[in-house]
Amino acid sequence: WCCILLFVVLSIFSIFSKGKIPVDSLFSSFGGVFYVSSAFAALILLRESHLGQYLYLFALIIPMVSDTFAYFTGVFFGKHKLIPDVSPKKTIEGCIGGIVFSGIACVISVLIMLNMNGYGATIVQYIAVFFAGAAVAFLSQIGDLLASLIKRRYNVKDYGVIFPGHGGVLDRLDSILITSPLVLLFSFILQYIHVHQL
Repeated sequence: WCCILLFVVLSIFSIFSKGKIPVDSLFSSFGGVFYVSSAFAALILLRESHLGQYLYLFALIIPMVSDTFAYFTGVFFGKHKLIPDVSPKKTIEGCIGGIVFSGIACVISVLIMLNMNGYGATIVQYIAVFFAGAAVAFLSQIGDLLASLIKRRYNVKDYGVIFPGHGGVLDRLDSILITSPLVLLFSFILQYIHVHQL
């Protein structure tokens, strides 16, 4: 409702501004607010969901794991540029490395947590965990590319000056913002499975 209200208010300003506030600026402003606010709302809902404490960490850590392994895989094995016009340093090999190693990291993390609590899992469940981690890593890289594309579209070098050399606050959060709704979806699926197993 807040987003709808904001859209209506911005529309009114655009209409009565006599062209001083272009429609494309209106939708850009609304899109940015909706993108960030919905992502943080997903994180809040995730924290209160079934297995929320684990999935919350999952949503925060996997993008970092993906970025780290994508970087090192790209440094050592990267030969083919992914999308040079958007992000010149990213490579296809780095992208694949980040996705694969994120999936493996998820499997190892779940294995450790289950062993600590005296539980086990089937091969199929571990495969599902791998693909869940890989999906989040893939989406986190999409978020990173989207943030780079927006900066290039508006000729902005950094989103802020709080973290000099790191592109600003949003550059540190872009991957998490886009993956949090997906992890929230995973939590709904897990809750559905849990309820129907009782």
